[in-house]
Amino acid sequence: MYQPAPYADPELYRPTYPPLTGRSLLGVLTVYLGLLTLLSQSPVLALAALICFFVASR
Repeated sequence: MYQPAPYADPELYRPTYPPLTGRSLLGVLTVYLGLLTLLSQSPVLALAALICFFVASR
């Protein structure tokens, strides 16, 4: 009869994700706007990405 190991508790190995905060969302938005800026070469998007970056890094 197969006995699972005592340490094979799935709760222990479930990945823990950091809480989603406004700062992490701003960081994701900064990266997204930065990539869009590189693709479209738009100064307005560049300004928006810089603003997001400064707000997120405060």
